[in-house]
Amino acid sequence: MRQQLFRLIIGAFLLTYPLGYASAAEGHKEILVLHSYSQGLEWTDNITMGILNTLANSEYSDILFHFEYMDTKSYFSPGYLNQLYDIFQKKFKNKHFDVIISSDDDAFNFLLERQPKLFPGTPVVFCGVNYLDPSKLRNNLLFTGIEEEYDLGGTIRIMLKLHPLAKKIIVVNDKTTTGIGNLKRMQEVIPLFENQVEFLFMDDLTMQDLLEKLGGLTPDTLVLLLTFNRDKAGVNYGYTESGEMISKASTVPVYVVWDFYLGKGVVGGLVTSGFQQGKKAAEMAIKILNGESVSNIPVLQEDINQYMFDYRQLMKFFIPLSEIPENSVIVNRPLSFYEQNKILVWLIGAGILGLLIAFGVLYIVQLRTRSAYLHSEDRYKKLAQASHEGIVLHMDQKIIDVNDSYARMTGYKLDELLGMNIYRIIAEDDRERVQKLIEGGYDKPFELKLLRKDDSVFWAEANGRNMKYRGRILRVAAVRDITDELKAKEAMKHWFDFERTVSSVLSHYIGVPDIDTAINASLADLGRFITADRVYVFMINTDGSFLDNTHEWCAPGVEKQIDNLKNLDALSFPWWNERIKKGENIIIEDVSKLPPDAESEKNILNSQNIKSLAVVPIRRGKNIVGFVGVDNTRSTGNWSDDYIAILRLFAEVLGKVLSKITE
Repeated sequence: MRQQLFRLIIGAFLLTYPLGYASAAEGHKEILVLHSYSQGLEWTDNITMGILNTLANSEYSDILFHFEYMDTKSYFSPGYLNQLYDIFQKKFKNKHFDVIISSDDDAFNFLLERQPKLFPGTPVVFCGVNYLDPSKLRNNLLFTGIEEEYDLGGTIRIMLKLHPLAKKIIVVNDKTTTGIGNLKRMQEVIPLFENQVEFLFMDDLTMQDLLEKLGGLTPDTLVLLLTFNRDKAGVNYGYTESGEMISKASTVPVYVVWDFYLGKGVVGGLVTSGFQQGKKAAEMAIKILNGESVSNIPVLQEDINQYMFDYRQLMKFFIPLSEIPENSVIVNRPLSFYEQNKILVWLIGAGILGLLIAFGVLYIVQLRTRSAYLHSEDRYKKLAQASHEGIVLHMDQKIIDVNDSYARMTGYKLDELLGMNIYRIIAEDDRERVQKLIEGGYDKPFELKLLRKDDSVFWAEANGRNMKYRGRILRVAAVRDITDELKAKEAMKHWFDFERTVSSVLSHYIGVPDIDTAINASLADLGRFITADRVYVFMINTDGSFLDNTHEWCAPGVEKQIDNLKNLDALSFPWWNERIKKGENIIIEDVSKLPPDAESEKNILNSQNIKSLAVVPIRRGKNIVGFVGVDNTRSTGNWSDDYIAILRLFAEVLGKVLSKITE
């Protein structure tokens, strides 16, 4: 998207400039801009922008431009350069330029060798030359320009400062002309960091192999991306494309020395700018157009680099802003609510000021009465408590500002929340209800289910109000996490239900007028408390050879099984029978995971569609005479300690009652 924007801007610039072959009689100055690479490459487009912007604001705003793109990232061979020479010789045979501006190494080297024949006597201003050999210009009085002095040492120093535990730096580079210049620069810089960090090069790989290696880096490693425009297989990649692919694949921070990589997933560095290169080249060209001799304009080698970082990547890798050098440029920093809505803030501020004045007057009047004083005190306490709540402002379903409490509550960073759809935070099964409340302007507290960043659900209480602003609805809401409150209430309710169930179970056996009625009533109490699908009692005959389902309660919609479970041969269920005889509880959270030696038990449980169960033995004195159990036919899951405890209580009560009856 950004690359398309550059093209549109450049296109607009070019349309405002007089281009083409105007005759010299018209009095216009003419400049040839010879780019090494293709239009659309962000570095090249930035240089063009710098040239056009500078000349548009000079006395040469009506200058005639001619742009040529050598496209050497895609095509580079002696034969290709010779063909270009032939084309230019025919194309510009009768053409005179006042100045030629070249960008990057290939165009510079092309002109060094061929300028005397192609453009005799025409001064050349170069920029973007990566590794300038001064001897090439020693006897050439028509060349001057800007050496692309990107600061490798500065970028490496800031990398080690921000990551003091780093032990290795992976240098990603290619074998293009630019890449060869990069390698020479690196060889000069590496000795400065001897014994501080190890440098490893990835410069002769296919893109696929490179991405795989970057995906397996350890945390003590950093990546320094120079250029990777052509891989080992000869496939070409634009700066934007390669930068995004490399930063996305890397498991560790990626640093750079050129600004066009910013916003593509890299952290940043001490970077050089194509726009600044083009700007400086245009300023030199203006001096030449004004009649200054090229020999009086020295090659510019001063540092024009700037620390630049991507806010999102700083946050991703937990790099504090306090560690970033002063005056650094930080892209993608989220605008504050005030910066985005200054007018709205001033309006709200004016309204609040007016309200404060009005409340002040009202307070003085009401201060004479005790009730007014109490009302004011209560209001103050509520306002003080509100500062601990999450505050969120949203408009047209988009979040426009939140406070720290809201961010902590939801697990997001502030910049992640800004611009997010407000309903993304709300649990899916609760969105329709909440949307109706918000759009209806509901201004009373209500409970809702919210989603954290990790998609975990929690309960909250929201209290919001809609405000009109420029015909649109702005909603301000205070949000409070009530999960712990609800858990506490639920725990109290559960305990109350537990005690009530225990009391109810025990009450059925006072006097024991009808044991079967009492057992059935107890099973119903247990089933409702445990929310089981089926609760039952099995009795074992005196010699332990048969099992009989004597009592059963089923939840609505659950099929009864009592008639199918009479006179069961205990020897058919050895795994089960052995544990019951030992007086053990049988807790099965998932029937499908029963061991192989419980195959018989698994088959009969599956025939009843039982997914999980819990069983507690019934004792009469020292003997095991049966068991009480609960089933779930719709889901697997844990059985809480409370559920097992109340089953044991019922089993003990039933055992004592049976003992009394047989005495």
